[in-house]
Amino acid sequence: AIGYQESRWDEAAVSPTGVRGLMMLTAETAQRVGVRNRDDPRDSILGGARYLHLVRETIPRRIPDPDRTWLALAAYNVGYGHLEDARVLTQGRKKNPDAWPDVRETLPLLAQERWFSRTKRGYARGWEPVGFVRNVQTYAELLRWMSVDPPSAAASEEAL
Repeated sequence: AIGYQESRWDEAAVSPTGVRGLMMLTAETAQRVGVRNRDDPRDSILGGARYLHLVRETIPRRIPDPDRTWLALAAYNVGYGHLEDARVLTQGRKKNPDAWPDVRETLPLLAQERWFSRTKRGYARGWEPVGFVRNVQTYAELLRWMSVDPPSAAASEEAL
């Protein structure tokens, strides 16, 4: 689901900011997770999975799933530092910085000077991780739905 959202499964994808490959890894991130060739689909997928795992392990352990996973996906997309800025702003807005719905509401504010001027890392396109997480959630749900074996005709008749 992440690979589809990042590159539409295009192993040669390159963004204007220099991220590349199926999982759209930066050169720094690729090096950090041991990816030698970001354009190699296998390397990219394994590296993206290792990176998501690293980011997820950075999310405070007190945060339960599914919020922990949604926050990790947002950080995968926008960077952990910007996620932390959004969590600090969320807390300042008297909302729960450990709850994905509250952080999701705050992330787009990182694109407004009124808000990003109060943060450590500054401007971010905060609407992007919100859409990214929503799309990954939707796509993953579709994959789960499609992988469920449909009942056989005999079982359907028995149910009637």
